[in-house]
Amino acid sequence: MNPIAESHHCMNPHAESLHCMNPIADFFHCMNTNAECLHCMNPIADFFHCMNPIAECLHCMNPTAHFFHCMNPIAESLHCMNPTAESLHCMNPTAESHHCMNPHAESLHCMYPTTDFFHCMNPIAESHHWMNPHAESLHCMNPIAESHHCMNTNAECLHCMNPIADFFHCMNPKAESHHCMNPHAEYLHCMNPNA
Repeated sequence: MNPIAESHHCMNPHAESLHCMNPIADFFHCMNTNAECLHCMNPIADFFHCMNPIAECLHCMNPTAHFFHCMNPIAESLHCMNPTAESLHCMNPTAESHHCMNPHAESLHCMYPTTDFFHCMNPIAESHHWMNPHAESLHCMNPIAESHHCMNTNAECLHCMNPIADFFHCMNPKAESHHCMNPHAEYLHCMNPNA
């Protein structure tokens, strides 16, 4: 079946049976004697092992680790730092790079699954979350909400009271103070800027 099978057999008596299971197995076995048991666990394991020697132990921890490693070489080290890094990668391919930028990115993702996407849209989204837990949900409702929060910490509570508050704030920075004086002030402001 494979002329090279014989020389492999000399190196390891089990090489032949491996060759039957997968013709490429012999080549991998030469590189690492553990390749055989890996092949039993996952036929593709040998290929991954060639790419990165640590792929084997990862496979034990999570069978899909190898696939992630192919997609992103950093996936493995992330897994070491946080076991859930891999599942994050499945949900959003950029999750891993976020983790590198900010170690808390993962926990944020747990709290709010779309955190990673927000971070892509606005790198400051994460830091806002630490300042105020509601910052992220605000961002969902209105992308500008976050920048408003930076300008005025009351912007968020305004948004809760009236979803349009952020928009008004853009139109007239005084809209917020009006709202404090009279909840209807914003609507009035639309009708008459001098309200």
